[in-house]
Amino acid sequence: MEAVQHGELPVEIWTTAFSHCEADDIANAAAVCRFWRHITKTDSLWRRLYAKIWGCVQDTCSEEGVVPGNHQTWYSAYQARHLVRSAVLKNLEQMVWPMRRAQAFEDFFKMSERSDWDQAEAQLRDLTASEDPEKLGLSYFADEALTATLHETTTRTMRSLLEAQYEWRNMERGALIISQMMNPVGQVNMCSRVPLVLDNMGKEVMRRMREQEGAAHQTRGLHASLRVLNEFLFGAEEGASDRGDILEVGYEMPRRGGLGLEGNVDEYYCQLNSCIGAVLRRRKGIPITLSVVYYAVGWRCGIPIEMVGMPGHFLAKARLSSFRIARHGLDRLCRLPPCPRPTTVAPFSCQSTCPAPCLLSCPAWT
Repeated sequence: MEAVQHGELPVEIWTTAFSHCEADDIANAAAVCRFWRHITKTDSLWRRLYAKIWGCVQDTCSEEGVVPGNHQTWYSAYQARHLVRSAVLKNLEQMVWPMRRAQAFEDFFKMSERSDWDQAEAQLRDLTASEDPEKLGLSYFADEALTATLHETTTRTMRSLLEAQYEWRNMERGALIISQMMNPVGQVNMCSRVPLVLDNMGKEVMRRMREQEGAAHQTRGLHASLRVLNEFLFGAEEGASDRGDILEVGYEMPRRGGLGLEGNVDEYYCQLNSCIGAVLRRRKGIPITLSVVYYAVGWRCGIPIEMVGMPGHFLAKARLSSFRIARHGLDRLCRLPPCPRPTTVAPFSCQSTCPAPCLLSCPAWT
């Protein structure tokens, strides 16, 4: 039987055949002959291998000329992703040994500062969610590595946020960071949706403002703007037996009524009350998280909400020309008349075991 020459088969067939091989086998095949080496250098082959292992969105993989990241070819993109994958697996293998575990964590922390950390994080998440009985060890150590690394990165981000110049969005970012620190693995996907959901909430409030009073957030109309904001956030939703998940993709904000956010009186100490994503999903929270939602949506609508820490309470405040309006996270609105500056009856004495008594001449507190 006459042997089949390489040139008698289309290049596409060879490319398809090689795409079912592992990278090591392709490297060995490249050393066989010049024709196979030519096949192993085609970008279409590495595009298929990249998509087979890591997958990719349609608009990225549909055309050979569009390569992820800053890479010039699919081969370089595959090579960079493969190096990240190998580094992750190597660090996980080191975590098996107690004496090497600290260094493995340190390597993951350094990896989190690089631009390709999102690829390493995606691999750790896949391993954490794996139900393959042969990967139970990898799954366990991947969960430990992911939790420790995300805790380190969120702590670092929170520290830089506290040192940065004040910006109203920092309050929202801090709440998201706290959510991730409390449950690093489970909260990331939920928290990634929160800014977009708050944007949609702000757009709906502004639509209602324009519908009701036109330019409602001028100084004279601030009280009316607050009414619209309060009705949307805390009012009952009209004509909806199943309220739905606010964080779900495709959720439409109610055109009438409200979202029904309320204080979680029955489970006040539940950990989820401190996670802003869970508060939006469950529509229940504690004063500080409900105030953060109130604050974030208000600023998106042009309403200058301020946060006020009180002894045992947390308030969201809006300044008006003649009085201030404050909202307790678990209570209704209250009007606070302008307060004189608190005056001290007696100066503080270093010899006393407790501070001297103070007189707060504020009618709202009496």
